Amino acid sequence: MARLRGDNALTLDGKLPALNLDDFFALNPAMPNLHRTFEAREAITFTLAPRPKNRDLKPTTDLRAVLKGALRDHLHAEEKALAQTVFPGSEAVKPMTGLVD
Repeated sequence: MARLRGDNALTLDGKLPALNLDDFFALNPAMPNLHRTFEAREAITFTLAPRPKNRDLKPTTDLRAVLKGALRDHLHAEEKALAQTVFPGSEAVKPMTGLVD
């Protein structure tokens, strides 16, 4: 990635170090709040399989809300465009706040 993006590449040891999530993933340093919620194991929880019978396990955060919030705050995307073009039919899903400083 550094070869392609040069000084704009996210690295763990750059001028603005990326926020390490694990051995493979990292966040842009402008997203410390999302990093804190990830570290506290509170961020982006969803299931990929059906819920077991008689259990309350279900998604607690709509991933579209997280992505809408990050796109709105980091890239200054308009909420209308996010709801109609990026995530069609998601008008009722409000962007999460406080992800980007």
